[in-house]
Amino acid sequence: MVITLRKGYSPQICVYPAENPEFFEIRWELVGCILGCEFCKTPASKPEKLGNQIIELNPKQIFDKTAQNIVDPSKSFIRFTGGEPTIYWKEVIEVLKQLANNETTVDIPIVIQTNGISIGNGTVNVYELNRTPFNRLKILFELSIKGTNSEEFELLTRTSKKLYAYQIKAYKLLKNARSHNRNLSLICVLGIYHSSNKEKESTFVFVYPNSNIPMFDRHKPWDKEFENMWKETKRKWAEPLKTSPKRIWENILKRCGSEGAGLLKHFQDGVSTNPESIFPPKPESYEYAYEIVTHDYW
Repeated sequence: MVITLRKGYSPQICVYPAENPEFFEIRWELVGCILGCEFCKTPASKPEKLGNQIIELNPKQIFDKTAQNIVDPSKSFIRFTGGEPTIYWKEVIEVLKQLANNETTVDIPIVIQTNGISIGNGTVNVYELNRTPFNRLKILFELSIKGTNSEEFELLTRTSKKLYAYQIKAYKLLKNARSHNRNLSLICVLGIYHSSNKEKESTFVFVYPNSNIPMFDRHKPWDKEFENMWKETKRKWAEPLKTSPKRIWENILKRCGSEGAGLLKHFQDGVSTNPESIFPPKPESYEYAYEIVTHDYW
């Protein structure tokens, strides 16, 4: 029973703000993902392509390293990211059990970032978290939805549009589980957006490759289930495309632009995006860390 992780980030200790740390994140980057998103810049998804070394640790080793790296329990949180953490769900559950049964770690909030597919298809049973000892933990799921409809999902992820329904089902399952466990919380994320969602003018814009019509902003109809979810959920934001430093956007443009999937266009003068302010911006890192450690999401 082992989890594969990026060797240099096992764990990664993040501080907020960087200059004068107030909050501390213990981040575990789990290797592997079932999607093939060409815009993804996360090395944990495909570490071999970037020459990243990997390491295998069992749940006890992950718990021990987590406990050893806690600076101040009242100002810390733990994040499982990737890649896709739920592909190691049995192992992650074992880590959560140890965190829940330890008096130092039981009160530290936990963030799990996921595309939700393993939850929606039934591989992962989130109702486990409603049972003792897991219901002692404050767990926040970031559910990353790839597109506003199944066509966008297929174009963005390079996988079957049939999987899109599992993302929406994951939302419903997590929402229902939360109704029975107030220590469980949920944020809905549009898993990728244009290069700017604050100024409303984007220079890098995701488009439908056959028409150059921008994605996401209602130029094509939303999936009805996505629309219902986005309207009713209180906690939500859009994950912006990372366009800095220059080498990142050049690499993404090569993979997603005219030389690759044809999904990303570079408009030097900018294109209007998020015209109805449908997609709230992602919080700044410090703000997000503060809201986690102060239990604002529960």
